[in-house]
Amino acid sequence: MKTRAMLFLCCICMLVLSGCWDDIQLRDTTFVYGVGVDRSEKSNIVGTYVVQKVRNANQGGGEKISDVISADGDSIFEVSRSADMKVTGMMQFRTIRVLVIGKELARQDLFSFLEPILRSRGTPLTMKVVMAEGKASELLNKNKVGLQQTVDYLIDEVKNGEIYTHISKNNLQDVMTLMLDDGRDFGLPVFKIEGDRMSLMSLALFHGERFTGETLSIPDATLLCLLAGEKGDFALLSYKRENHVISVFVRKLSQHMKIIEQNGRLTVRIPLKLKTTLGEGVRHLTDKEKRALEQNLAKDFTARAETLLAKIQKAGCDFLGVGRELNAYHHKRWVSMDWEKEYPRIHFEPQIEVEIINTGVFN
Repeated sequence: MKTRAMLFLCCICMLVLSGCWDDIQLRDTTFVYGVGVDRSEKSNIVGTYVVQKVRNANQGGGEKISDVISADGDSIFEVSRSADMKVTGMMQFRTIRVLVIGKELARQDLFSFLEPILRSRGTPLTMKVVMAEGKASELLNKNKVGLQQTVDYLIDEVKNGEIYTHISKNNLQDVMTLMLDDGRDFGLPVFKIEGDRMSLMSLALFHGERFTGETLSIPDATLLCLLAGEKGDFALLSYKRENHVISVFVRKLSQHMKIIEQNGRLTVRIPLKLKTTLGEGVRHLTDKEKRALEQNLAKDFTARAETLLAKIQKAGCDFLGVGRELNAYHHKRWVSMDWEKEYPRIHFEPQIEVEIINTGVFN
């Protein structure tokens, strides 16, 4: 009797559990690898999708077919639905690797456009987010950059920018989190088409959910990341000395922000200690010459930092997270103030120290 019951149970399990109820056939699927979002002249949303489909999927590895399609609508969901109707099979968004935002759209309430993308089932939170100097469609409609597909090129450039501290690290989840953080803002890498090429041009400063209209050059963006205590695998600063330039490689850094209130005004001191090595531009240095050069580097970098911090403060971008520091360590002061009005009034005091730990192969 027990044997029959067990056989009967096994038969039921085989009927119920066999097969994959949620399987997705390659031949019925169109994969999305890159998405661009723009604001059109009619004030509606224009979406650009870089898609790939596998043809003859049942014959070995199949053949990849790439295409770029565009669709518009009054909301992200309408745009996605319109785009889905232009391809065969169902669009899969879980393969998105990069999201490109047009410059005009970035000036709008960006969260309302990105939030539906974040909520979509299977959307990868690790996708990179970048901004186009013009329209996102112009970047993605460019089929190739050199020998690479445009999406692959953008991903590689963003990763290189993070490695060389040209930009701060970001992905969709980080960007969405910082948009809702009252105590810290963020920046996005800006790409621009230059002839047949495409380049990482600058870092766009954001406040809350909107682009401030201010961008930083790559050298300034590197210094800003260091002031924020962020460093990739490499970081290069340059120092002009007489008729030549000295390359300064930052190997280690130490940053401890301090907030002091004096006579009702907040002062933000940013002690930044840099351990560096020198590249081209120097020959043998005596100990006295090395100490003098360290002082000159510290003076030059501090002056540049003061100008840079004044620039981001004028733009209203709290990239360093001063508000977050206030909320954590001076909470009573934080809850009693209007941060939007207080931030332009605070005084920054960068204090950069430079230590040269190596001056070259022959030193």
